[in-house]
Amino acid sequence: MAAATAEPLAVAVAVAHTATAGTDHSPAPLPPPPPHCNYKSKLQEYLQQANKQLPIYCTKCKGEHHQLKFKSTVMVDGEEFSSTFCHRRVKDAEQDAAKVAYDTLLERKETETDDTDVFELIDQDVVFSKSILHEYTTKTKTDQPEYSVTKTEGSVTPYVSSVSFAGHTYTGGAARNKKDAEQKAARAAVKSLLATNYTSMAKIVRSKEKLIRAISPSGYNKGIDSNPTNKKLPFAPIKFTPPSIFKLYDGEIDMLSVPQALFAPLVAAEEPKVRPAAEPASNPSEQAVHVSKKHKDNKVRGPEVKEERVAQ
Repeated sequence: MAAATAEPLAVAVAVAHTATAGTDHSPAPLPPPPPHCNYKSKLQEYLQQANKQLPIYCTKCKGEHHQLKFKSTVMVDGEEFSSTFCHRRVKDAEQDAAKVAYDTLLERKETETDDTDVFELIDQDVVFSKSILHEYTTKTKTDQPEYSVTKTEGSVTPYVSSVSFAGHTYTGGAARNKKDAEQKAARAAVKSLLATNYTSMAKIVRSKEKLIRAISPSGYNKGIDSNPTNKKLPFAPIKFTPPSIFKLYDGEIDMLSVPQALFAPLVAAEEPKVRPAAEPASNPSEQAVHVSKKHKDNKVRGPEVKEERVAQ
């Protein structure tokens, strides 16, 4: 009887041991290796270019003392970004948090909804509006825009253009020539597309930023109706500086302004004192006698001699 009960007990112990062996907890998977790129330096450089404060890192540890795990959080401009995994080193945890912050900020910059800078670039000049619209149609694989121009006689800006694109028609402002009218129509289409499909169009406009800013000071299209904000331009009166003339007085140079020189009293110039030359004699013999007398007079006159009389 005892042997019969011992056999089932041994089987039960063996089954229990097998069950407990199968439920042993395996070690947690290791986090991925840290990125080779130094995202902490990239994040710091990005914030410096944006004139923002430097990032602040805060790292917390958890787990037993012989198997610590670190999770880091970085604060950027009042916003916190946490590392994706727990790491065995503080350095790796901070790199992970910096990567999350850097990638998020870059993605946010590309898809930001602040369109002020984009509209300012479009309003600065219309010279690249047609090329921007053409590039957009190429990337979106849509039909190319078609332009039509109408002319009104007797107007300073007689040309008005319209562009048909993707089932819509956009009309630009009046211009002095056909080329500028088409550019203004393309600008109207670009502005409308920025309101509906901002991300794709904004990237194209920003890619032309250097070209637009380089050509804007040249005044390519600064004619009538080229002020998009309809603001009164500041008026700067022209100041005329009277030129100066120079006049010589007694060997010294005197500078007079033009009005002073015009209304100054006239100064009579003194005639040079020149002794008239003696008229030459008609007879050569008389001229010779005149010269001989002159020499004789000089010899006779000579230096004055004082005579002294002695009293007798």
